[in-house]
Amino acid sequence: MNAKNKNHPNLKILLTCFQVKLLTQNHFKLVYANEEKCDSLKIKLNIIVPYFKSWIEHEEIDDNTKQNILKLQNNIDDLEIYEAEDLKITYEEMNFMKYVNLHVDKNKIYVTKPWNSNSVLLKLAENLCTYFGLEGYSSKLDFLLRAESDEISKYFFQEGIEVPLKNMRDITSLAISEGDNDTYKKDISEDFFEDSLQHLSRKTYIKSLIPRAVDNVLKYLSTLPEYDCTAADVISESVIGGIIKNGNDIKVVARPSDNDKIRLYYDSEFDVLEYVDAEIWYEDGITPPKQFTLGQLLKMTKINKIPIKKINIKDAEFDNPKSEILEFDAVPFSPEKTAKVIASFANTNGGTIVFGIKELSPIKNEIVGLSTDFNVIDITNKAIAMLNPTPNVSFDWIKKGEELVFVIETEKADEDILLNNQKYIRKVSSTVVLDDKTGKTDLMVNNPKFKRTVAIIISIENYFPKQINPISPVRYANNDAEKFKEILVNKFKIDESDIIFLKNEQTIKNEIEDVVKYQMFSMTEEDRLIFYYVGHGFHDGTTNYISTYDMSKTDISNTAISLRKLLLDPLKHSKCNNALIFIDACAQSFIDQYSRSTISNINTEELMIFSNEFPHYALFLSCQDGESSYSCDKLKNGIWTHYLTKAINESVDEVTLNYKYITDRKLGDYLSLNVSQYAKSQYGWIQNPKTILDSSYENVINEVRG
Repeated sequence: MNAKNKNHPNLKILLTCFQVKLLTQNHFKLVYANEEKCDSLKIKLNIIVPYFKSWIEHEEIDDNTKQNILKLQNNIDDLEIYEAEDLKITYEEMNFMKYVNLHVDKNKIYVTKPWNSNSVLLKLAENLCTYFGLEGYSSKLDFLLRAESDEISKYFFQEGIEVPLKNMRDITSLAISEGDNDTYKKDISEDFFEDSLQHLSRKTYIKSLIPRAVDNVLKYLSTLPEYDCTAADVISESVIGGIIKNGNDIKVVARPSDNDKIRLYYDSEFDVLEYVDAEIWYEDGITPPKQFTLGQLLKMTKINKIPIKKINIKDAEFDNPKSEILEFDAVPFSPEKTAKVIASFANTNGGTIVFGIKELSPIKNEIVGLSTDFNVIDITNKAIAMLNPTPNVSFDWIKKGEELVFVIETEKADEDILLNNQKYIRKVSSTVVLDDKTGKTDLMVNNPKFKRTVAIIISIENYFPKQINPISPVRYANNDAEKFKEILVNKFKIDESDIIFLKNEQTIKNEIEDVVKYQMFSMTEEDRLIFYYVGHGFHDGTTNYISTYDMSKTDISNTAISLRKLLLDPLKHSKCNNALIFIDACAQSFIDQYSRSTISNINTEELMIFSNEFPHYALFLSCQDGESSYSCDKLKNGIWTHYLTKAINESVDEVTLNYKYITDRKLGDYLSLNVSQYAKSQYGWIQNPKTILDSSYENVINEVRG
């Protein structure tokens, strides 16, 4: 082909079309040099995708675009990006070779180094939008790929486009400066935000200083009288948990302030500061640590206007039945149950929780309102803090007529939201756990069949009187046990001959062991066991113990009884397939006359293992590890047993399923909420009951009789 023909315009078009056609064929080959994964471009895409979504959604879009936006994060996750010194496409049979800066092959993209060069960016956004199914938005993506974080933020604010602040954690880091008044004159983005991608070496250096900051802050707080750091523990990089300040549990974010700046890089730091009672402390390795406050930040930034996101729930939603996207109750759930529902919404299609609505029938609700006495914001924050990663959640009080209700809105998440490493989803109107191995999502309601219930009640209010190291009494323990026995007879309809009641002098070690051993041996698959214990309980570092009337503080292992040996192991080997275990004991030292005290923390791990093996066994504990189980003179009972017997005796709505059954799961949620609420509001005590159940089952424990 001579030069004249080669330059003919029609021939050029023909050749180009021919090349494009052949480039789609398998016999063309991409050749690259020094190829490696392009992590920085993948990171950049993950950072800007919330802005890209927000920008597109700011306009009127069709249903197809909406669907492709929902798939956007998944498409980015599936994308494989490689960077090479050079790229060329060859076809050996024609001796064809063409150098390119960008090549797309299904979900693989190849670019030349560096990916942010003009030659790559010329076509990168266009090709990515084609891959995403978002043709027509390449100019927006091109801007986001080229722009720095402060420019993106400034443009979004300027155009009135919602800035995805939650995701800004990934693109920026907060830099709080202790400079003079001249800092106010600077651009606020420059002073208070920093693109972490462009300062990786600085981030690495600061990360190396975090252990020093944590150590120095912890040592300093230990010297302050209002802080108790004896149980302090580093729970995430720069976050310290287990600190008690003036009786309240707080978290502390410890950060280095070298070069007179504090930089926050981790999601855990933002989550802690947003959702729980937390403080920021900083140190420079020279001077004593200092606390940084919100007031200082407002003063430095001269912020005098703070936008508040309001929830706008439609009136119609208050009349809707519970569904895949709606859950409600007259009173708040426990933090754990709230966390499960939030996670299930985030993992399904998003949803709303409303507290202050009572279900009158499957088709009719009543707005009963929610008292502001409920610490519902604290409950919600605790629930959100339990989840990993943190979902996008909004919550607020809303007035409907004369009543206040509390609303929690959860957005659908782009990744799995886990609670205790388990994934919950919404199925019809239920929150169910998804089994990773089988993919099953059945939450089975089990109504066990048995002919007889055997009950063992052990109550130790007064211990054997001793001159040295006497064991403190457990106030109102016998009242608790008598009250529990009443509901067994009146509500469970258990024959008194099937109830073994041991108290005080009857609870010597040998007597307890003989009675329980005999009952375990004689039980059949048609029997149910109810075990109730009230007294001191503790853990010796190996297993959990319950006390005996003749227990000695100086010889605990020989005078107390291992709960595992007494009850858990025999149950495993018995024919009994159904058991309810109620333990009203706590985990503190013998110092408080109102506290059902223990030697050391009750450990729930062996109880959880036991429950996982036997899905039709339920364990109810009066408090969490390290807490006290309180009694009070006003009730003449322990708080936990008061609400336990109240729930069953009155068959309150919160513990009933379909107005017909009392279930273990609903009873556990009721105790968790009401006991902690009463103890906190009436006396300022911290007591949070714990229920240990198999997450896939909800067991009926009693039928509601009219």
